[in-house]
Amino acid sequence: MRLRDLVESSPLGLTPVTGAPGLERELGSVMVTDLPDPSRYLRGGELVVSGLVWLADQRKSASEHCELFVGAIARAGCAGLAAGDTTDAPLPRELLASCARHSVPLLHVPAKVAFAELTEWISRRISAERAADAGELLARHRRLVAAEAQQGMSGIVRLIAQETGMACGVITASGELVAAYDGQQPSPAARAAIARESLRTAAQPERLVEYRGRAYSVYTVHGRPGTPITDWYAAFEGDWRTWPRQRREAARGAARLIGAERARLAEGQRALRRVGRELVTLAAAAGPTAEIGARLTVAGLDPAAGLRAIAVAVTVAGANGSGGGSAAAESGGAGGPHVGRLARVLVEAAEADTPVPIAVFGPHAGVAAGEQEDSGANGDPWLGATYAVVLSADPLLPAAEAETGARGDTPAGTANGGTAGAAAPGITPPASAATSRVSGQTPSTTALTLRARLTALSPGLGRGRVAVGLSDRFTQAADLAGAIEEARLAMRLAMRRPGRLELTEHDELASHLVLLAHVPDELRRGYRDRLLGPLRAYDTRHHSQLEETLDRFLGCSASWSRCAHEMHIHVNTLRYRIEKINQLTGRDLARLDHQVDFYLALRAR
Repeated sequence: MRLRDLVESSPLGLTPVTGAPGLERELGSVMVTDLPDPSRYLRGGELVVSGLVWLADQRKSASEHCELFVGAIARAGCAGLAAGDTTDAPLPRELLASCARHSVPLLHVPAKVAFAELTEWISRRISAERAADAGELLARHRRLVAAEAQQGMSGIVRLIAQETGMACGVITASGELVAAYDGQQPSPAARAAIARESLRTAAQPERLVEYRGRAYSVYTVHGRPGTPITDWYAAFEGDWRTWPRQRREAARGAARLIGAERARLAEGQRALRRVGRELVTLAAAAGPTAEIGARLTVAGLDPAAGLRAIAVAVTVAGANGSGGGSAAAESGGAGGPHVGRLARVLVEAAEADTPVPIAVFGPHAGVAAGEQEDSGANGDPWLGATYAVVLSADPLLPAAEAETGARGDTPAGTANGGTAGAAAPGITPPASAATSRVSGQTPSTTALTLRARLTALSPGLGRGRVAVGLSDRFTQAADLAGAIEEARLAMRLAMRRPGRLELTEHDELASHLVLLAHVPDELRRGYRDRLLGPLRAYDTRHHSQLEETLDRFLGCSASWSRCAHEMHIHVNTLRYRIEKINQLTGRDLARLDHQVDFYLALRAR
């Protein structure tokens, strides 16, 4: 019930003194107290009833007493204050001033009304309303549950809007739209903001997200198992803190119902997920093409339409590797308990009818014995990390973006100035994704989509590093084993890079970086130190920039004028530095083979 109902409908004769706009506040309970500071007993939503006995304490002024008492009520989020004594005297000026300052509605209780009578009347009224609400909620829930099996996720969202009057948008942790009521959903940029805040406050079941003057109340829709990156979020316009209790309960119930529908759909895909694991495991082992082709058909993938293999690895601090290369459960092993879930979130459309094929492999699957020994040297953070292999249709596009592209609308990924084809709405791919590191070609749509989703999910990934390898596009089932191996090699190259979120495409495999990635760490370190050690020692002693100058000189293809211009130094200064490098290392940078030696040493850092 509202405070206004208490004033207008009750026979008690309460009169509002201050805060008329606050009479619309929802009243959840009543508490009688004459403690000078009732803070520890307040939970929010109460009507606090007081006889003002605390004003008799002469150790503080009336203003100080009122400020302490009313301030506690305001901070706790109580509905209001009802006050009076046995004399029917006007309420103190100091009390009115404090209530006005803290925006606390103040009601005057006549002397003839006992506080016990007031409490009993309010409690009866609230109990009756709750009973009626519970009956209506139960009937509504039965109607929704009865229809959900035929409606799907979009139908459930539509029914929720029709039954509760609350339009709902359901989004993933990367900000992609799952379902909405008749197009009434947050904008792409707002969805990105909602997803970021939801990942940041993952422990909270509900949160308020404000974006460009609009408020969204967001409720968690847990997946199985529930983790921040696999959860969905139900967003309703408005501030849940100002809603009546019935509206808050309806929103929470809607989120639970969406979660139940999601679990039902996932359960129906269990058999297909098993087929997907078998497919990837068989293909990785170069199994019979006929068997691979049959499983591709069951998994709903057509090689002729274009497929890619994607390999994903995640570091986990303190993890111990488990030997062997057999496919593990999708939840991963000791080295990466969430790698399978991350791979699925990165690749699979939010409400896909058929799950993408995924298998998780032990840390040394497909790695030569000598390389296994080297991977553990010098505290390699990837030691013991399991990895997932996913097969996906190409291009990889979220359903909402594919629809806008078909209509000729602006792609969702460009809402905030992003690149067309980026998957996470409102999120621009990192600048490093604009072109391939090696070939200079524009990355594939699938690579842009994966980068955007990685960026969006970053707040929910903790401190772990992620390495993703992407194979070339293939159209024959017989090419699947080669594509998986290509994705693995690209993933291992991504592991060698320093970034927290790294993605490598197949075209970068035709590079000296691939050779460096397969050189043992000890050999790389010795090679680098022999060539660059003298320069580093000289730079340390003289605070010079010989190593940086060498890097910039080779980056400018040994062009004297261009390098001097980029470093903002005179060309004679550059010539002096290059000569000093030659003297310290015993090399000659005029020779191509010596340039190559230095270039590789710099890249081996």
